[in-house]
Amino acid sequence: MKLKVPPPILFLSTGLMMFLTARYVPLGQWSWSGAGIVSKLFFVLGFFCAFPATWQFRKLRTTIDPRNPQQTSTLVRTGLYRISRNPMYLGLLLVLVGWFFHLGQAGNLLWLLGFVIWMNRFQIKAEEEALAQKFGAEYEEYKKQVRPWL
Repeated sequence: MKLKVPPPILFLSTGLMMFLTARYVPLGQWSWSGAGIVSKLFFVLGFFCAFPATWQFRKLRTTIDPRNPQQTSTLVRTGLYRISRNPMYLGLLLVLVGWFFHLGQAGNLLWLLGFVIWMNRFQIKAEEEALAQKFGAEYEEYKKQVRPWL
């Protein structure tokens, strides 16, 4: 694989950059009474997206290490994988969206966008190439049926 940055590290780095931006470079500060509820909702959605997806991989005894998709032993197409090809990454994004609402700063949209672009360009693309090579037509059919994020 071309990239060796694990998505959890990118997730934590993005969250840290969002915090530092909100703290030291406040761009578009805002607050509203529902922000706390909305942020908690996204945190919960992210959790219930990422952890069951991870559990499915473990249950099927296939690798969850995104740096080595060629070690995948099974193409997971059940559960959350029926609606998203990347529910673990979707879960990370939803938690970051919750963090965005918690911090209440519009400038952090740039970090969210950066996370999605990075994941699409470097992580997901490389993983999909490896999975297409390993599973061939079965994976190509799956890609036609299920979107990358939602």
